Amino acid sequence: MRWHRRRWWLAAGLIALALLALASLAIGSRPVPPATVLAALRAYDPGNDLHLVVWQLRVPRLVTAVLAGAALGLAGAIMQAVTRNALAEPGLLGINAGAAVAVLLAGC
Repeated sequence: MRWHRRRWWLAAGLIALALLALASLAIGSRPVPPATVLAALRAYDPGNDLHLVVWQLRVPRLVTAVLAGAALGLAGAIMQAVTRNALAEPGLLGINAGAAVAVLLAGC
């Protein structure tokens, strides 16, 4: 029973990620219709300005955002597993203090 519930949550999360990714590719200072985004992803046309906007600007931004979010989530899960504390945060290991020292040293 627990596995079925987890699978549904995982499926719902992946569907939400896909919809938000599509929205991220469509929304910006120059709106691109979702049909054009899908056309750009399926069959790239370098002569179409909107396809260039999608592939040259928005896809790299989307990939960077997804990878950064996954890395932060993984780092949090590892920190919780290592400390065996569900409320673990970076200050627990002194990461905030180390970052502050690095900022001070970089400013000198």
